[in-house]
Amino acid sequence: MELSAGYGYYLASLVVAWAVYRVGLIIYRLTLHPLVKFPGPRIAAASSLYQMYYDIVKDGQMTFHAQDLHARYGPIVRTTPDEIHINNPAAYHEIYRMGTPFLKYNGFYQLFGLSKSVFGVIDPNIHKARRAALNPSFSRRTILELEPLIQAKVAKLCSRLEEGYVKRERAANMHNAYQALTIDTVTDFAYATSYNVLDNPSFRSRAMEAFDKQQEAFLLFKHFPILAVLLTSLPFWLANWLMPDGAGFLEMQQDCEMQIKNLIQNPDAAKERHTTIFTRLLEEYPNPDEELISVLGTEGMTVVSAGTHTTRHTLCIGTVHMLQSPEIEGRLVEELNGAVADRDGTAPYQILEKLPYLVRDREDGILEPN
Repeated sequence: MELSAGYGYYLASLVVAWAVYRVGLIIYRLTLHPLVKFPGPRIAAASSLYQMYYDIVKDGQMTFHAQDLHARYGPIVRTTPDEIHINNPAAYHEIYRMGTPFLKYNGFYQLFGLSKSVFGVIDPNIHKARRAALNPSFSRRTILELEPLIQAKVAKLCSRLEEGYVKRERAANMHNAYQALTIDTVTDFAYATSYNVLDNPSFRSRAMEAFDKQQEAFLLFKHFPILAVLLTSLPFWLANWLMPDGAGFLEMQQDCEMQIKNLIQNPDAAKERHTTIFTRLLEEYPNPDEELISVLGTEGMTVVSAGTHTTRHTLCIGTVHMLQSPEIEGRLVEELNGAVADRDGTAPYQILEKLPYLVRDREDGILEPN
């Protein structure tokens, strides 16, 4: 009995101490915290439960709710005890510019389990050093050298759309179509081995669909990061059983490592086609051990995922705006027809980048006719 009473006393003490700590923390956040001068809902300043509600209970609506907060509180709003949300495009170029002194937010980047990759590096100085090994693969010279590869993928997509959809008067899912175009291009660029998703009748990619479905899980991982750590540390078969929708993503991670091992075993095979991202990286890291191969595998994940998602979404948004505005469509078609006159329907990048409407669009950040 005395032992039970002792445990009860200690338990009660712990509960009281935790409650006092939480109350003190809330008071600190509302009165002395460095972000206290920024406006926003008091409950958001006091607890991350406010953001968690919109992320999880309201199914990812925090992004849209932030616009309501800006309408009420102004261009800078405190959305959590330790975060502010800025609605000012000029701030983007200050915060995310090359050479920025700001650390990346680990609370976001830890969600993907890619902390060993350049994408996951938080410190800008370390990122700069790691990124240096990748820079030659994304130089203007390299892109121009690989332009025939890109043109071939685009031509294949156009042929597929013409034969499978235009002639049959069927609607095409352009999100999937652009997904197939981008993932086939980036995997060929990375390994000289394309996933050939453009050959899929519906342009579907198991890996990319898995990534899309996992975005809902990312919202959960954001507030409970221990779940992301546990999932990435599980054996593949168990992680696949617990989250079958994410299996394609895990398979792509394994495939990245396999592709790198193939390049190590057959270094001249890829060079017969073109220089790849990872043939260059392996020149920097000759004779990698299993640990380094795993690191390079996560680098492959970031290259393929980032190269696919960013480009397909940009193409989708551009297509939607073009189709919704006859003026924009007419101006673009007129300019492009002039650029490809007397050609086979294509124009090299060095011509396209000089087109006045597209150049003005890139510099001004708008997509409207004069």
